[in-house]
Amino acid sequence: MAAVRNENDFANKTDNLRQRTKESNNQIGSEDVLDQFNQNVYKFRGDANIVESEKQIEKPYSFANMCWFVSAAVVFYLTDFYAAIMYDERVDRFWFNVGVFFIAVNVCIATFLIGWLTFIKKVSTDDWEQLHPMAIPIASASFCFGSVFLILGLWPLWGFLTPFIMATLFMGFIVIVMLIPPYATRKEKPVVTKIDKDL
Repeated sequence: MAAVRNENDFANKTDNLRQRTKESNNQIGSEDVLDQFNQNVYKFRGDANIVESEKQIEKPYSFANMCWFVSAAVVFYLTDFYAAIMYDERVDRFWFNVGVFFIAVNVCIATFLIGWLTFIKKVSTDDWEQLHPMAIPIASASFCFGSVFLILGLWPLWGFLTPFIMATLFMGFIVIVMLIPPYATRKEKPVVTKIDKDL
């Protein structure tokens, strides 16, 4: 009897929480209302596994990003990177060209996903994998192979410093990409991570 009474009490309080949530969020979308309801119910149950968090996008003008950008600029200047990869005879052109090919594949896929799908077709980044499930794996594999082959091609030029030079330049490139307005101003709504339990 006590167990049945506790279940009834919980069901009644859950219904009350649902009603109050809908009333307080009548101007918000249905997904937001459901998220708020889930938060209230799990808080009421005292579930210790609830983790309430907010997706935070790092600000592009942070100190760390500016350090990477400055470091990449300094490395690019001191190594005379452009002239080196274009005209230096010590570069192993076979491996370097193979690396450039794989990086080009990666860039083409990124351009398609970001430029065509996101900016032109207005497709959310969350839907990339559903529309083109192989795009991201192929781009990732191409980048990994391209990085290895570029390092092999440039190794005769800078030796053991080559991976560090390439990594610094890559991080500088990432910072530049983060400065693109859609990435710099993008915000994520709060989410609730919870274990799957039946109410």
